[in-house]
Amino acid sequence: MQIASDIMNALKKRMPKHSFGVPKEEETWFLTTGSRLLDLSIRDGKSPSGLPGGRLVEFYGLPSSGKTALALRVCREAQKQGGMVVWLDAERGFEPDLARLIGVDLGQEAFLYTEPYGLEHVLGAIEEIAENYHESPAPIVVVVDSVSGLNPMAYMMDDSTVKDTPPAAATAKELHRWFRRGAFWYASGSKIVLIFISHLTADPRPYGGDKTPHGSSISFYARLRLRMSATDLKDPEGGKRLGQWLTARIVKNKMGSKYAETEMPFYFHTGFSPAVENICYLLQQKVLEKTGNGRIRFGDKSYLIGQFRDLYLQDNHIRETVDQMVLDQFRSDLEGRRK
Repeated sequence: MQIASDIMNALKKRMPKHSFGVPKEEETWFLTTGSRLLDLSIRDGKSPSGLPGGRLVEFYGLPSSGKTALALRVCREAQKQGGMVVWLDAERGFEPDLARLIGVDLGQEAFLYTEPYGLEHVLGAIEEIAENYHESPAPIVVVVDSVSGLNPMAYMMDDSTVKDTPPAAATAKELHRWFRRGAFWYASGSKIVLIFISHLTADPRPYGGDKTPHGSSISFYARLRLRMSATDLKDPEGGKRLGQWLTARIVKNKMGSKYAETEMPFYFHTGFSPAVENICYLLQQKVLEKTGNGRIRFGDKSYLIGQFRDLYLQDNHIRETVDQMVLDQFRSDLEGRRK
């Protein structure tokens, strides 16, 4: 249409350095979370899927809800692709044993660990990586654990300009200033994944509920926000506590639907189990059938869940078949909800 051409020419005079055209997909690369179901939930069954490169992702929740465990799982997936991890430990609470349990390589070639002193140090490190390594062919995962443990340097040095400002407000102002500068935009289109871990705190106001204590900048600029929670994972026979069911609830999602929930089994002695996660999903959806004695029917045979889990891990054909069943059922379930 002539009017469209006229408007474009007029805008080019006002914004000569801007390009105009058809909107395109903003994310071109994704890093798997290690959970097939969570990946599928993020992009509504599209492939590839996972956490978007060049974007900010937030994991938040109450203490011991699985935030750090999921972040470490993502780190492991990056390392499996030849990538590396930068872990900014504001809390000074990193657990090497937990990282090793999940399968993270803590060698210096694959894992850089530091304990930043102030918020500016963290933001400066992120900006440095975004500016200088946005063309890296291998994934780079930057984890801030946690934003709740950071304060601006001025506040920590007892600067008179912020002495009457609550620490959460000082942090919120500095984050707002940094995001407005667009410092992380350098990473757009890259294989850099930025994960902010945040804690929930109680709002003292009546009916305030829980909230993250550092303003709304992170929630506004995040491409994806996952709220984590945990419940006990018990032995069905003896009732012994074996681990936790970690639930990731999609609260904000610019790449697909919101409010989907994914349950991931985490065992205290072995870590995450994709096999059990997928098998339990298929049992819940009644794609796999349990016999009267609690065995799982697969084809013309039946197995104990432990036997079937081991087969999943050892037999490529069974693993590919189960994974395809998960994909088909997820897409079928999604299509049914849309009707």
